[in-house]
Amino acid sequence: PRCKEYGTRCDTGSSLIAGSGDFESNSPNSFTTCADTPTGTGQRYESIDRIRVFSVNGEYMTSGSWAQIFANVRLPTEINRTIAEDYYHIAHFYHLSFVSGHNHWNYITSRFAKPDVEAAYFTAKFILPVGENQMVRVVYGYGPATVGPCVKSWDYYDVDDLIFRVVQPSSSNPTRLPTSLPTRHPTASPVNVPTKSPTATPT
Repeated sequence: PRCKEYGTRCDTGSSLIAGSGDFESNSPNSFTTCADTPTGTGQRYESIDRIRVFSVNGEYMTSGSWAQIFANVRLPTEINRTIAEDYYHIAHFYHLSFVSGHNHWNYITSRFAKPDVEAAYFTAKFILPVGENQMVRVVYGYGPATVGPCVKSWDYYDVDDLIFRVVQPSSSNPTRLPTSLPTRHPTASPVNVPTKSPTATPT
């Protein structure tokens, strides 16, 4: 999913990415080739239902300002498998800016789901870097607390991205005043000032 216009927020809505795998519209809804888990059935298993990113200050999302991500997720309605001690329902947050030298995944944080909750949400904050086109990724699933933008070692997982536009601070207006300000009057008088009368009387 992608928001083409500048704004204070970008939102997938409640149905665009709901579900996982073949039960998700436009699967896998990731910019790269990181597919969802091949197992699972619709929303019976781990899935991301919605992603929102918005500016913290309520103004247009701008490079250098704080942004917040909300990810609505669904825990499985039936868990018949044995839960290992080192396995968790966990969401990883990543960010990418489509700028030369910055076009790699940056890890933001991870969040753990509370037990016995069917629907939940995770949130994370980060500072928007330079770059007009940026993207956030949420990796959510069940498995060991392995960190990575594409965790294929998990038993069940869903990977979804959201692309949005970010305002770049204008460089046309100087941030500092020039050291010498222009004046209305010259700083010195001309060396030779003309007079109204000639200096000598004609003969």
